Amino acid sequence: MNNGFVIFEIETSGLNPTHDEIIRINAIRIVNKKITDRFSSLVRSEKPLSEKNEKLTGIKAHELEDQEDISIVLRRFVEWYSDDHWVTNNSKFTTSFIINAANKHSIFIDRPVIDIANLVKLLSPNIIESTSYGIYESMFINKKLPDFLDRCYEIFIHEIKTLESRSISIY
Repeated sequence: MNNGFVIFEIETSGLNPTHDEIIRINAIRIVNKKITDRFSSLVRSEKPLSEKNEKLTGIKAHELEDQEDISIVLRRFVEWYSDDHWVTNNSKFTTSFIINAANKHSIFIDRPVIDIANLVKLLSPNIIESTSYGIYESMFINKKLPDFLDRCYEIFIHEIKTLESRSISIY
């Protein structure tokens, strides 16, 4: 049985998965509740990035010029995560971009996805936030806010422990 999970995030050139592009994929692998590996890759963009997008993502257009295209990066990502389960926040948005890019480049992807916000709603209904920032601040008051992946990792492990306290195992 699989004991691995991959928490991942993407940065995109816009909000529409059929017209906009993935410009970065970041991920961490979790095995037995520990971070065991990290994946990070910028992706060459076929379209120019807007100034607004550069400000939002912190990625400058010139940083993408010499990067690999999405077909190569996505194949490396698929190989890297092996058969691990996906974990992300706002999974509909994130997976729509990944699946759309995979379909364009004939890359088969069929992964179960755990959405962190939905998991929190199910296990911790007193937390009404749905962003990783809001969830994290509700769970870990007075704790320094880590980056997105580490924040999602801490939330995910918190909810795994909640499941275990109810005698429910996901392994």
